[in-house]
Amino acid sequence: MEALFAECLGIISGDGCLSYSFPKSQTGPKYYIYICGHSKDDLDFLIHTKELIKILFNKETSINFRSDKNCAYIKFSDKRIFNELSNYLPIGDKYNSIRIPEEVLNSNKLFRSFIKGYFDTDGTVIHVKGYPRLEIKSKSQLLLEQSLSKLRALGFYGSLSKCKECYRLEIPGEKNLRRWLKLIGFSNKKHLKKVVL
Repeated sequence: MEALFAECLGIISGDGCLSYSFPKSQTGPKYYIYICGHSKDDLDFLIHTKELIKILFNKETSINFRSDKNCAYIKFSDKRIFNELSNYLPIGDKYNSIRIPEEVLNSNKLFRSFIKGYFDTDGTVIHVKGYPRLEIKSKSQLLLEQSLSKLRALGFYGSLSKCKECYRLEIPGEKNLRRWLKLIGFSNKKHLKKVVL
């Protein structure tokens, strides 16, 4: 597995999914890959994701918009790509079964790329009383537990807590943020805009 593929897995683990449907006009199913974001805040990142898909799979995709929900998304059907991704990601409702692939957990390089893609979609940078904090919220407790365990192995410190109907991973403090910028970084520019050191 290459680092860019691990980043793609992280992106889909956050704001994407794999699904299939059975159109009446066809004899077989359609295999869909879907990635979404905010139509303004995440537009640059979706452009980055579109380019990533082109590099990895030689697949041209387009960014679509839903003005009623401030939503922008990439959605395409490709059985070959679907099958390749489904070796590592669940199909359909993902939160009860999604986990970081073993191949990613066993490689610091691949994990750094995976968590970069995952944070770019589901993460945020906030400041509380002048102190920065990296935060990810998810319905998947296992995914955040695996992330925290691996981040600790890379020298980060943080905590995991229950937050209403989801879970919250917190990586607080300037030291953590500086280490994140050095080892992982962001591809989503909206996070960089919030970095104040």
